[in-house]
Amino acid sequence: MKPMVDTLLDNMKKYNPEMTEAQLRTRRYGLEAMVSDFSKLLIYAVIFSIFGVGLQYLVSLLVYASIRSFTGGYHANSYWSCFFVSLAGFVFTIGAGFYPDIGNIACIAALAASAAVDLVFAPVPHPNKPNKDSLKRKRFKIISFIIILVFGGIAFLIPYQYKITIIASIFLVAVMQLLGHWLNGKSKDKNIIMRGAK
Repeated sequence: MKPMVDTLLDNMKKYNPEMTEAQLRTRRYGLEAMVSDFSKLLIYAVIFSIFGVGLQYLVSLLVYASIRSFTGGYHANSYWSCFFVSLAGFVFTIGAGFYPDIGNIACIAALAASAAVDLVFAPVPHPNKPNKDSLKRKRFKIISFIIILVFGGIAFLIPYQYKITIIASIFLVAVMQLLGHWLNGKSKDKNIIMRGAK
C-alpha cells in the first residue's frame, strides 16, 4: 500500500508544487487511511459473500459508515488490529439479525442509548485528527443524530433480519464512540508522556 500512496503523493507534488510539508503529511494520512479502509472492505465483502450474507454486510456497512463518518470513535493502532476489530463488529451486526427474539422494546432501548451516547460524545476526536472547531463539532453531532433517527425509523419498516442488523449497527457505532472516548484519550496521553521523555 505504501508504494501506491507514495505514487499518488508524487503526482500531487508534481501538479501542486506549492503544497507545504504539513499539507503533504495530512494528504498522506488521508490516503493511507483510504487505501487501508478500501482493502479491508473488499476483503470483508468477499468473506461475507462466501457465507451468503453479502447483502446484510452492505446494509450494516451503509449504516455504520454513514454515522461513523460524523461521530468518529475507536481507531486501532495497526492494520490487522483494525481489520479484526471491524470484522468482529460486522459479525456482531450481521449475526444479530439471525437472533429471532429481539422485541421492539429492546430495539427502542438500544436506539435510545445509542442516540444518548451520540448527543454526549460525538464527534470523538483522535490524536491524528483533532477537531477543535466547536461549530463543526456541533454540526457533526446534529447530522449524526439525524442519521440515527432516520435509520432507526427505517429499521421498523423493513423485514426483521435487516431491522436488527440496522439497529445493531447503530448500537455498534455508539460502543465505538465510548471506546474511542476512553482509548483515544489514553493514546494521546501516552504520546504526550513519550514526547516529554525525549
